Amino acid sequence: MRTFFALLFAFTFYGVFAQEKVQILDQISESLPAGMEALPLEKVYVMTDKDVYTPGEIIWFNATAIGRSGFTARNLGGEINVNLYDANGKFITGDRYRAGQPQTAGDLKIPDILPLGVYYLAAFSPLHLDPEEAFVKTIYIDQAYESEPVVFLSAPEKNYAAGRKAAISLKVTGHDGSPVDRFSFDYTLDHKGNTIATGKLRSDKGSALIEADLPAVTGSEPVLLTVSHPKNLWMYKYALRTDADSIHVEFYPEGGNVVAGAVAKMGFYATHQGGNAVDLEADILDMDGNVVSKASTLVTGFGVFPFRMDPGKTYKMVITSEYGKGQTFSMPEQTKDKIALSVAQTDQEAVYVDLFSPDDSPRQVSLAVTEKFNLVWAASFQLVRSARVKIPVADFDPGIQMISAFDPAGKLLASRLIYTPEKSPLVITVDPVIDNQQVRVSVSTASGTKNQVPASLALTISDETRFSTPSQTLKSTLMFNGELKNQVPDMARLINSQANLSMAVDYILIANELKRFSWDEILKGSVGSDPDAFLVRKGIRGKVTTRRGEPVAGASLTMMNSRDMQMYQAVADEQGNFLFPAVNPVHISDFNINVTDARGRSGFDISLEPSLSEKIGERVACMNHIQPVGIGMKGQNPAYFAKNKDVFTKAPSNVKPYQPAPQRVKSDSYKTLLQTATSLMEVIKAIKPYSLSGGQIVFPGTINSINNQSGALIVLDGQKMGTQADILNTINPQDVESINISLDPMDIQKYTGFNNVGVIEIVTRKGVENIGVTGSGPVQEVLYQDGFRIPRVFLSTESLQGKSGKDMRTTLFWNPELRTDGSGKVTFSVPVSQIRSGFKIFVEGFDSEWNMGENSTSVLVP
Repeated sequence: MRTFFALLFAFTFYGVFAQEKVQILDQISESLPAGMEALPLEKVYVMTDKDVYTPGEIIWFNATAIGRSGFTARNLGGEINVNLYDANGKFITGDRYRAGQPQTAGDLKIPDILPLGVYYLAAFSPLHLDPEEAFVKTIYIDQAYESEPVVFLSAPEKNYAAGRKAAISLKVTGHDGSPVDRFSFDYTLDHKGNTIATGKLRSDKGSALIEADLPAVTGSEPVLLTVSHPKNLWMYKYALRTDADSIHVEFYPEGGNVVAGAVAKMGFYATHQGGNAVDLEADILDMDGNVVSKASTLVTGFGVFPFRMDPGKTYKMVITSEYGKGQTFSMPEQTKDKIALSVAQTDQEAVYVDLFSPDDSPRQVSLAVTEKFNLVWAASFQLVRSARVKIPVADFDPGIQMISAFDPAGKLLASRLIYTPEKSPLVITVDPVIDNQQVRVSVSTASGTKNQVPASLALTISDETRFSTPSQTLKSTLMFNGELKNQVPDMARLINSQANLSMAVDYILIANELKRFSWDEILKGSVGSDPDAFLVRKGIRGKVTTRRGEPVAGASLTMMNSRDMQMYQAVADEQGNFLFPAVNPVHISDFNINVTDARGRSGFDISLEPSLSEKIGERVACMNHIQPVGIGMKGQNPAYFAKNKDVFTKAPSNVKPYQPAPQRVKSDSYKTLLQTATSLMEVIKAIKPYSLSGGQIVFPGTINSINNQSGALIVLDGQKMGTQADILNTINPQDVESINISLDPMDIQKYTGFNNVGVIEIVTRKGVENIGVTGSGPVQEVLYQDGFRIPRVFLSTESLQGKSGKDMRTTLFWNPELRTDGSGKVTFSVPVSQIRSGFKIFVEGFDSEWNMGENSTSVLVP
């Protein structure tokens, strides 16, 4: 990218300009590359084949990871983690995938038995430090159970009176929308972890009413209503609004400063209940109580209003809308040593920036435009009172740029985000045709100038009852939400609506700031001096103490990751604190940590700080948990069920609360540990955790003292070696070819009676030579390689041929690696399933210049 040091011929009011390449601009240009390394940011986006799944289904996804420095993959650890959480932030399942360049196709299998409800798919990379940097997508687990009604909150947006008895109304209907009488279910009301009310309800002609006293003060944490099936078939969670909820408003003066006498725009970002964006209307009052302006959100959470501050006066915002009515917020105070910066006009060729100084004293100002840690335009001049500057944008890359003004000492005087739209956005055309139980789809891709271009695409065809219009897309994430601190809840729909788009984007950028970008850190000269500084900020941290809480200085810690058998070492400092740097766990249960002090003693307590995965769980617990009507089985058109009676299934007799088991070795990757381990017992514990009882290995859930059962039987090269674990200490791990652990009674019976609670079959390299053993147990699908998940292959119709039962697939086609040819075209056909519905075709992607686009259409399967 070229950098322009411009001689400014601009519209000026009292400005005096002179071309001058000054030291601060050189410092900015030289410091930005080091800042990029010290403040790395990776934008992650995930597309799924649909939004609604049934228990036991596979979530097919395509993850894209792009570094801020440009549209190239910058994976510090070369991996992407994808986790599934429930509405309480509880980890359900997850996996680690080797990152592609820059896209990664993957899949997650949903547990076969899981309560229906709202869930969250989260993707994060080794470059992420903050849970807000992870990409989070709402997923719905839904199923039409026979004879089971649907329960939902009648008025999710209702504002309840705090400190009074509330009447909370719920609806209970069948899947056809008809009221259901005399159905019983459970409910709980909580606030800040304290139970307000709990009990059982029974519907009366399709309605149910909860009456409970709400707390007088709710603050920033909402009152949570949880309704659940008595057999735990489903669980839904709602955040109730009250008139005592705290609204948080953060002000963003355009340019960053309020300068007395300058007419500028004042941006604001409004949130409530755990940081979720909220709409509001408000009055702007001066210190005498006079209304000087009106404010409202144009995009949920974001608003801008014109504002001129008189010298010596103070101002405040007072909410006038029902939710949060009367709450007051002091506005920013005047600044005297900085300048006002505002965008006066934009067109395809230039951005016109107005600068305003609080006094007539001449001041030297350096103006810089940066994008992706590159200086793309700069100028230095003398400012007297005010000036208008023309900044050419023809050579700017599409995306967000920052305009910043500095004094000669490098002090930031003002800054403002702007957006340069794509000059040639990717145009994707989709033409589906139904013929002879086949969907024939033709896709073409063209640049904004209508020239046909090849492109990389991800395309899905899924039942439209299980697909919602995306709130985030590849383009909206990489261009906006991946860069910005304040997230736009519905950015994709905003981009595609085109209505007031330019104004809406301007509002969003005024009331925002870049993630992980700080001029202070970049210009202070220390960034980039320590290449490992970023790694030290990541990892697993904790503390080693005695049972009395005293720190264990110098304790030696060994940690093993059961996914890839990697071993890590750490030593505690004088306060007992330790760090395993640059470790990015899918879930902390994947790790086993052992600790000893300088004398080799064990039995100490280890307390761990929350991992990024756990912090993401805390984030999703605060999100909006409402399932929109019409998405999934809730509120669906009765005609859909009339045509698709086979979507109904028999409900499970009972669904126990899901407890994710630690991820264990699913292939022969334990053999890696055999080459480094000093104890065979250590390897066996990595494959399957156990405890020792009477010198015997006992696996969890296998103890039965009534039958006088003994521990697991150890079998070495086909010979029974008894149950005493000491025998394992005589076997060198490097001499072992394979290990098979089984709790299956049929496997145990091959060697002994049912008094044993497991069998450990060990085959040594010598045993392979002598008895011709090539491995223990049946050959299984290898799902992992070097600790990374190997993605499954999407189950096409052809792969299901010969299978019994009806074809009830709700995803007909999924291809995250679809390519159009040199003429920008691709055509394929896919057989339909027995689902009779409209099917949504959604496609998005990019061309070789990273122009992005998406499109969707529907096709009816009669």
